[in-house]
Amino acid sequence: NSGSQYMTNTFEIVFDCADPTRIGVFWSTVLGYQEDLVPEGYASWEEFDREKGIEPNIGWGCFDPAGNKPALFFQRVPEGKTVKNRLHLDLRVGDVRAETERLQSLGARVLQEVESESGGWVVMADPEGNEFCVAPLDE
Repeated sequence: NSGSQYMTNTFEIVFDCADPTRIGVFWSTVLGYQEDLVPEGYASWEEFDREKGIEPNIGWGCFDPAGNKPALFFQRVPEGKTVKNRLHLDLRVGDVRAETERLQSLGARVLQEVESESGGWVVMADPEGNEFCVAPLDE
């Protein structure tokens, strides 16, 4: 069995956070994503949430406009981040220094710069402290 039945499955990456809109806008800007489209008949997500009785800023979603990468969803949870992430994103970029500076201008902060025999990378945190890495493109 080739496993081809699984190739049509899609998934999204879900982030637990305190402020879904803030963190969602950060990551959609970082990745060049677009906010989820407002359902037909509504002028905004706020209008949709109000009409449906959904608590404001309980969730925020975005997607890759080219359709090549997984969608992201940010959901508010009551507890704060207390330990190191068990899962994190690695951003592979052409110019680590320039991307690190861009990310800092968006609200990220540098946690550690790592050098190794195979090259170096930068460990960063998003505005809520979730770790991610910025590394050079694989050659």
